Amino acid sequence: MGVFTAAGLSPASARAADRSEASGSVPGAGAPASKLKTIDYDGYSITVPSSWPVFHLGTDPSRCVRYDINAVYLGNPGANQNCPPSLIGRVQTITLTDAGVPGTPQAGYQRAAVAQGGLGAAPPPSSPGSRIASIPSTLSRLDQYSQLHEFQGAVSHSHLSVTGTYGARSAPVENIIRGLRKLGGSRPTGTAAAGSQAWTSAATAETPDRTLPVMATVTPKAAAPEVTATPKVTMSPKVTTSPKMTTSPKVTAAPIAKPAPSSASTVASILKPDIPFSPLNGFDTCTAPSVKAMKAWKAKYSAIGIYIGGQNMACDYGNLSASWVKSVHAQGWSLLPLYVGLQAPCNSFPALINEANAVAQGRSAANTAVADAVNFGLGKGTPIYFDMESYDNLNRNCSNTVLRFLDAWTRELHARGYTSGVYSSASAGVTDLVNQTVIAGRTLAEPDALWFALWDNNNNLTGTPYLPATRWASDRVKQYAGNEIQKVGGYTINIDADRVGGAVSGPNRAPTGPRRI
Repeated sequence: MGVFTAAGLSPASARAADRSEASGSVPGAGAPASKLKTIDYDGYSITVPSSWPVFHLGTDPSRCVRYDINAVYLGNPGANQNCPPSLIGRVQTITLTDAGVPGTPQAGYQRAAVAQGGLGAAPPPSSPGSRIASIPSTLSRLDQYSQLHEFQGAVSHSHLSVTGTYGARSAPVENIIRGLRKLGGSRPTGTAAAGSQAWTSAATAETPDRTLPVMATVTPKAAAPEVTATPKVTMSPKVTTSPKMTTSPKVTAAPIAKPAPSSASTVASILKPDIPFSPLNGFDTCTAPSVKAMKAWKAKYSAIGIYIGGQNMACDYGNLSASWVKSVHAQGWSLLPLYVGLQAPCNSFPALINEANAVAQGRSAANTAVADAVNFGLGKGTPIYFDMESYDNLNRNCSNTVLRFLDAWTRELHARGYTSGVYSSASAGVTDLVNQTVIAGRTLAEPDALWFALWDNNNNLTGTPYLPATRWASDRVKQYAGNEIQKVGGYTINIDADRVGGAVSGPNRAPTGPRRI
């Protein structure tokens, strides 16, 4: 949610993992061989830019699978990834994963992850993908999920699968996937994706602007190194063993939409969310911890923010699944689902709201988020918080576009029976929601719950001077500190800290609401 670190990468790897998607040239586009390297894995090879680091997850199970830096990941992630809490955005990455065929080393890694309370494989995207035609014989299937900025493919006559993520342009990573070949065989000659020959630094540089989710007047605690196109070094995160709390922050692309867009905010049809009787200590991190880690952390915390989708979701799902949700609910956890979609048009992320299509894109984001929630067993009444990163709200065109988008987001979530939430910086999106009541000639549909980032290191729900005590007085969440490494019950997690007094998906949620927990 706004702070970007290189934790989980060695300094050398962090320097190599240039966030720009122009860090190399794509195979088949006439690139010099010196700028490329070929990686062999489990009988297959794939060629990527030479600057991309390669991580073997089987021998490095705590490695964070990050989609905000160019990299190659081989194998299945461990049950407890060491991920920074505040990553956002996607660029070009490749992951080769073993499906867990008995007798293979990768299957052993997968069993080990499950034994630690983790998952062997991530859940499939909730929104239908588009089948890619004319693929090389190396692949039996290749699908594009535009709402996730992701490709997923299956390797012919193999237990391997391949995943590729991307930022603004999909063709370069699609062509890398098409270049996958069996060792000893010739390079596939399948049709290249359109526009591949234009993969140059001028055409594909993607260096999203990383801004803090707090105001300039507030100094965030323990900021860690950033990974950007020009690596920037800041302070390392603080390690503590005592609970201190923290929380964390979340682009839209191709058309999605299955349900018809709504024209009004039908609040009356919503099952009311769970609201804590008294504020809870909460946190969130980039990827869902294992069930065993969650059980240990319940000694200090009661609420967690979970990323359920969006094109700017910078980590994989980790352990998140419908069964994970059921298990941690049974442990007594309250959940705050986050959706990281399109960002403000005055920002520098690869995927931004289009001013002319803000309303349609807001509806689309809501429908995708609902599908994601259903995918994880989160039914009607559940709050879904849209992560709108900090932006220049002195730019009125930008602010108005954001508000039209969020207005549509709220109205569509209400029409689908879900509770609308928004996460943003207190000085940006929250200030706009507080000060503006009309947008595009009609009353602004305000979110039901507000999650604001104000890193003043005060574990309370006070939003002064940005959020008056009278606004969202009984339905607010405060992110008051960020990027803290804490150890509880033997499990170390890098978190952002929250005070949770707003809508959650509570433990053992009843089929009807509202209720206090």
